Amino acid sequence: FDRGNQHQIFLWQQSKSNQVKSSQVYKNKSQSLAHLMIPSTPSVVPTTNTPAAASLFRVVRGVLILTLLAFLFTVSTTEAFTNRPAFQNKNTSTARSSNQETKTTTVFYQRDGDNNNNNNNDNSNNDEIMRAWTCHGKNQRDLVERLRQAGIVKTPAVQKVLERVDRANFIPSNPYMDAPQGIGLGQTISAPHMHAHVMEEIYPYLVGKKEITLLDVGSGSGYLTAALGRWIQEEPRGLDEKTPILGSGVTGKVFGIDVHQGLIDLSIQNIRKGDADLLDTGVVKIMLGDGWKGLPSEAPFDAIHVGAAADGMPYELVSQLKVGGVMIIPMGAQTQIQNLYKIERTSANDPVGFDPSDYRIISLLGVRYVPLVHPPSKN
Repeated sequence: FDRGNQHQIFLWQQSKSNQVKSSQVYKNKSQSLAHLMIPSTPSVVPTTNTPAAASLFRVVRGVLILTLLAFLFTVSTTEAFTNRPAFQNKNTSTARSSNQETKTTTVFYQRDGDNNNNNNNDNSNNDEIMRAWTCHGKNQRDLVERLRQAGIVKTPAVQKVLERVDRANFIPSNPYMDAPQGIGLGQTISAPHMHAHVMEEIYPYLVGKKEITLLDVGSGSGYLTAALGRWIQEEPRGLDEKTPILGSGVTGKVFGIDVHQGLIDLSIQNIRKGDADLLDTGVVKIMLGDGWKGLPSEAPFDAIHVGAAADGMPYELVSQLKVGGVMIIPMGAQTQIQNLYKIERTSANDPVGFDPSDYRIISLLGVRYVPLVHPPSKN
């Protein structure tokens, strides 16, 4: 070939090679610039359905909260049953003395042993509590028998009285269910096991006495008032069955008071269905009254039962106890744990007013009652 042509061909090939290299470099630079100019797409992580996951989280959180609340309630209730605080008066309150108005500050809660020698039967008491609420019966006798089998009814005198006064005369439905029942005006009749508890606590303070005066505060349906009356006057089923259950020669009266006139009328109607002789003979009297003030015209009393929870110590009421008498009362605000207390009057250092040293106070068990209300204002 001609050298000139060869040289031109070489230059053409070299030029072609340079063009390819330049094109490749431009392409690489363009890609680099494009990478800088266009933001990279973020990685997408597959996720589950967000609303469903949130809903599941709320459910799990709710279950955990309810479990924690149940645990706290169990702990507090257990303490109410096991620590059994004795109740004497936490707040500074006015106590009426025989000479003048004075301020008395006492201790509301005491542990057993400070002013309380009744430390026995803790295990049996808890067993009774566990077996309450389950003693439903087919009729009155069956109900009482189940309460006896549960260890709640212990003495023949309590068993006989509860068998004689039929709950079917005092509540319109489910009379033999071991649970409280509504009777109107926001009030209830206590469960049968609570009536049995109360009567078992009162009974030892009446044994051996010939003249007995009892007060039922918040008499409601009239059931417990009638049952207390049957201790004094046996139902005359025959010529040989007129001896009082508490023994021969026992006499006395039972007074029932309530703040609602509608319940006064209802209780009288109820008692007349099967226990009219108690009203006709004057053994039982039902009247309108303020439970906080009691019934001073008929005081002193051998025993006082209060069928509603007081949110503080009812000084006027407890001072109407005889020395050697007892009051059974639930205490505690509606928003707090309530307990059933037994208050014994051991002396009369202040026969007119309230002296804490005259009383021994024992916590019995945790309860839940409607509040002990004050009478409606006349204004």
